[in-house]
Amino acid sequence: MDKTKFEEIFQSNYGSLFAMGFKMSADRALTKDAIQTLFLELWEKRHQTNEVTHWNAYLRKSLYRKILVELKKKKSLTQDISDHNYSFFTPSYEELLIHSQTTQSQKDKLKSALKQLPLEERKVLNLRFFEGLSYEEIAENTGKSKQTVYNQIFSAISKLRKTLKY
Repeated sequence: MDKTKFEEIFQSNYGSLFAMGFKMSADRALTKDAIQTLFLELWEKRHQTNEVTHWNAYLRKSLYRKILVELKKKKSLTQDISDHNYSFFTPSYEELLIHSQTTQSQKDKLKSALKQLPLEERKVLNLRFFEGLSYEEIAENTGKSKQTVYNQIFSAISKLRKTLKY
């Protein structure tokens, strides 16, 4: 596999891989690290990947496995800590309540901001970030051009940032 093919595979699959990984882990850093590791390993083994015909499926399955390993490591570490009964790692009831209220408040604000978006922008955001479809797949499913999909997603994200003040 040459550099151009590798870049094409990365560009066309990164978004859906990130969406899938984030759904699994709910951890941006873990997801990005797993994707980076996956593509680093792919580049190192590029001479052995000539048989791969369905890149999206191959990458999704590989990422799924990588994230599972990382989540098991995290769980194991958390279990080790809790086995030692370190009370300073256990959040107080007040901390848990504050976190819960903050998280719910953020969810409510996001839902409200999403409702303010035009229906078409909500649809493409849902397809892109919640269903993990690529821009090409969204364009194909909606009958729009790829550029229109890019523009609608960009517009929607800009509006959300403005509304949520990010």
